[in-house]
Amino acid sequence: MDGYILFGSFGQLGFEICEQLLNKGYQVNHVNVCDDYEDQEIIEEKNLLLGRNANFKRMGENLERSINVPMIIPLYDWLFYDENQWEMILKKLEQIFARLSVKNASAPIILLKASGPDQRIQSMNHYFRVIEQKFCKTLSIYVPIIYGKWFTETSYLYHMLMGEKISRNADAIYISDAGRTIVDLMLHEEKGEFYIRNQNKHRWHECLYMLTGIKSQTDFPEDETVNDPGKVIFVNETNDGERFFDEIKKLQTIFDL
Repeated sequence: MDGYILFGSFGQLGFEICEQLLNKGYQVNHVNVCDDYEDQEIIEEKNLLLGRNANFKRMGENLERSINVPMIIPLYDWLFYDENQWEMILKKLEQIFARLSVKNASAPIILLKASGPDQRIQSMNHYFRVIEQKFCKTLSIYVPIIYGKWFTETSYLYHMLMGEKISRNADAIYISDAGRTIVDLMLHEEKGEFYIRNQNKHRWHECLYMLTGIKSQTDFPEDETVNDPGKVIFVNETNDGERFFDEIKKLQTIFDL
């Protein structure tokens, strides 16, 4: 079996990674550990798009013991599930990995994590740390707030905008640009910690200003720096990202901001 195993191809980030890998000609093997917690109408729409590609395969939970292809876990998409849902997902993953010979596997486990000030991020990373301990090669990619396609109520962006206190110390990047960078890291790195950042450090504050109209929440201290323990990858947004950003005000009418 070639390609990648993806534990959740229908979340916001998982779907983007799935599409980009398929567009590059890789096989993506979807394992359902979280589909029940996503918007079912959106899943059906995404399923129609993915189903047209012969390289998209659905797999059951009984994976072969000898599997040694990279396995992608999009923790990012699960950030705003409740803890009961986290527990159910973790149990499924533990049951799957218990049947695999992973200690001597040559392929890495790829964890797509959220980065930012929300306390739930630390809780989730701690909750799923048991997964990391089972693999000899772990590639952890930390992703900031992503904006773009498939904006739903379980998305990081939605909760950052709907929270009682909108954080100033945050970063945002267009989803396709984040996905492009993630896929590039997956293809060229086997292990390590990488933090994706927007080259435009004002992007999140610009998003807030456009969506809320409150400039006091978007002031950015010029001397503020980000201290990440891993390697920081700065990304320049493409024209697609810029065009979407120009249309982001549409979210005001959708969510009555």
